[in-house]
Amino acid sequence: MDVKEEMKDDPENNKKSEPEAPEDVAMKPSTILRTSGPSPTPAASMAITEANFKEVAWTAMNFHLEACGGPVQYLKRELGSPGNSKWKDFAEQLQVAFPRRTDLSYLESLELPRGHDPSETFRVSLWQLGFVECCSSKPMTFRVTAAALADEYLTNTCLTAQEPLLLYQQPLDLPSEFKYSEELEAGALFRTHYLKGAARATSMLMLAHVILNELKVDVQLLNPSLHQSLLAVYCRLGTAASDSATIAMENARLSARGAIRKAHDVITWAGKLHTFKLQGLQPAEIIKKYNESAMKDLAIQGAKRMGLVALLDLPEQCLSLLLQHVSEFGFDGCAFNETAFSNKKLMPGFQPRANSDRAWQKRL
Repeated sequence: MDVKEEMKDDPENNKKSEPEAPEDVAMKPSTILRTSGPSPTPAASMAITEANFKEVAWTAMNFHLEACGGPVQYLKRELGSPGNSKWKDFAEQLQVAFPRRTDLSYLESLELPRGHDPSETFRVSLWQLGFVECCSSKPMTFRVTAAALADEYLTNTCLTAQEPLLLYQQPLDLPSEFKYSEELEAGALFRTHYLKGAARATSMLMLAHVILNELKVDVQLLNPSLHQSLLAVYCRLGTAASDSATIAMENARLSARGAIRKAHDVITWAGKLHTFKLQGLQPAEIIKKYNESAMKDLAIQGAKRMGLVALLDLPEQCLSLLLQHVSEFGFDGCAFNETAFSNKKLMPGFQPRANSDRAWQKRL
């Protein structure tokens, strides 16, 4: 049975305010200047001080988010594909700027710790955090989400010790392009896989890249607390499973439980299920499996399910435009509500009910 028909046959069938760009400040003895040449961002002509570091860093990051669409797209633009020398250059930058603490132990291999207390955490370095699409079951981090996370990090630091990233076991047959050079510590290059935390991790990496390569300032001097929080990224094993469908469903359940984060909206679900369709998986089966273990209020049913069916039937170009729209404005601020996509009048190809005269019907 066709996926669309199978899903239809089932009877159960809301922009965070952004800080204003900082005004230029007069040169002070405590000012830390960048050593780079001109930059295209609004931060280019600014003198960076401890007092305005947050505003300048956020402005620079948001400039690139608007240009690229999100942190993953930015990192891919700046670093290129896996195996590119820029990956190792950035990893070496991170190791120098955010060295490992001597009083802590770090994960040294691809294999995650198993068989221990699920609440027990372990630590990785920034250069181990994955950012390419295969590292998460969700669509690439939305621009509005990354901007909000950058504001959070610059204000309250990266609090992974209090809320660890949840990882799952990535494939152990590591391609050579992800391996470290001999001069760097053991481990895999930008390779962690996320059950929960991909948005936080990719936003951390983008913020670090902007600070090190555009602002070119010493974050340890300007924001010691932020620097300290980036020396070790706390993680824990989120699930023993490793298959993509189970990971995606568990990610959705965890998103729904969080008090700060929201349950998947219909656009996020569409992006996720579209990815699985490209992998040869059946969206109807994934939704059925999810609904079997989801709370009733969180199940994909009714108008949400009908809207999802319609979205999955859209041309890929249309779905891509919708994801870009939600990435820019957030779902709460976008042009559509949760049930809008169940309205057939919004869908391409809709034909209004016309005069019953057969001659007119032929003209349509």
